[in-house]
Amino acid sequence: MDYTITATLAHPFERMREVQTDAIIEALLEYHPAIGTGSTGGADVIISLPADSLAQATKTAMALLTHLHPVGLEVIPTELWDRREGLAPVPELLSVSQTAERLGVTRQAVLQRIEAGKLPAQRIGSVWAVPATAAA
Repeated sequence: MDYTITATLAHPFERMREVQTDAIIEALLEYHPAIGTGSTGGADVIISLPADSLAQATKTAMALLTHLHPVGLEVIPTELWDRREGLAPVPELLSVSQTAERLGVTRQAVLQRIEAGKLPAQRIGSVWAVPATAAA
């Protein structure tokens, strides 16, 4: 399971120098870090990490973030964090080739269905993305 950790720091984000924020981001890069102003006015450092339990996620977060001297720490499953923040899960998307394979048809047949409006798809750049649920 993935957990999202918010570490609240005592000093405001606005008072942090760019070199400090860059160093924090660099040190935590593999945990998808973000830094901003939290609801208490202090800087919030937010990371995501996989763990088998809340206890493991909390211990790992403490080990990773102790050098920042947080004054608060929140550890919750990412699914709950996303829901609280109003973030909708991204549906699984398939390429035209993957859709063709699942449907047992050719790529051309998939493209024809998309163009005819018989298969929902979204253009992303120069390629089509088909919701996996449409290829069931």
